[in-house]
Amino acid sequence: MEHRRNARTPARLPVIVQVPDLGLIRGRARDFSRRSMYIETAPSVAVWPRSDLRVSVPVGPEVRTLEAVVVRIAGNGFAVCFSDFATPALDSLKALHGESTPPPNTNPAAGGFPVVD
Repeated sequence: MEHRRNARTPARLPVIVQVPDLGLIRGRARDFSRRSMYIETAPSVAVWPRSDLRVSVPVGPEVRTLEAVVVRIAGNGFAVCFSDFATPALDSLKALHGESTPPPNTNPAAGGFPVVD
């Protein structure tokens, strides 16, 4: 049984995760809430529980970065809890909360998110 405090919003947002000592990881936010996000990645990506990291997410024409901590790891990704619930980036993400479709221009090919290799 799951014990969630906040409703999850389905998403298909590209994200870049900055992990200390590991570098940049490309992923896709599968869903998010006001306090957390599930990020799908390649199965070979190895993050550790309780790892501090930064998640960059496109919000309209801008890219916002959130401080987060890994709280759960699954075969195809991991869940993070946001570290600071009072940042402008989180306010932007909250503005998306409840929308059933992702915002326009979130495709890297469309220029909504910088390409990082």
